[in-house]
Amino acid sequence: LQRVTEALSESLTMEQVAEVVVGQGMEVLGASAGSLAHLSADGAELHIIRSTGYTENVIRPWMRLPLDAPIPLCDAVRGMQAIFLETPEERLARYPALSTLKANQDTRSSACLPLVVGAKAIGVLGLSFSGSSYFTPEDREFMLSFARQCAQAVERARLFEGERTARAEAERASRAKDEFIAVLSHELRTPLTPVLLTVSLMESHPALPPDLREDVATIRRNVELESRLISDLLDLTRIVRGKLQFDVQT
Repeated sequence: LQRVTEALSESLTMEQVAEVVVGQGMEVLGASAGSLAHLSADGAELHIIRSTGYTENVIRPWMRLPLDAPIPLCDAVRGMQAIFLETPEERLARYPALSTLKANQDTRSSACLPLVVGAKAIGVLGLSFSGSSYFTPEDREFMLSFARQCAQAVERARLFEGERTARAEAERASRAKDEFIAVLSHELRTPLTPVLLTVSLMESHPALPPDLREDVATIRRNVELESRLISDLLDLTRIVRGKLQFDVQT
């Protein structure tokens, strides 16, 4: 368990945790095959994240399982109780639906360990044993301890990936906002050019009355102020996007 803890402490993503859980679980417990399934966000399906020891044509139909399927993996999650099947006869007696699955031809015994965090199951670890295996009370308690340890690592990976997804979404939204401000600033600046040109023509007209000349000067000041504000907006978007260029002088 200490060795598993060290390996899990270095695993962040769900794939990394699943690789450690299945690999270490098979090694520590002497299983011939194993799989880790995670419960979907809506709680309706189990998704196989990692499997080892099963052929591709065997594991493919199991990649997505409805939670109400009459098989031990789903049963362990629904009841949040470990299921130990020590003989093929016991397995088929309890789960007749498994009689048509080739995945069980080489399996003599199996264990389905729910991954429980708090008061809810978040997944299940399935282990198959090719040799005859009768699970002693000590075996079962060790498997349950192993499952509790793995459940914490899976939950930590789920939270990590959720935080990473949320951060990426926030960054995308921020980039979209910056691009919108940049485009908006350019569009706001475009109509100011003809306004300034018109103001210049009016100011240069010798017959412009003094009172109107003051009004035109007010228009110029405000248009120039608006232009500076738009330039500041553009500079801000360049800073955020890392595209601001400095003209350094002594």
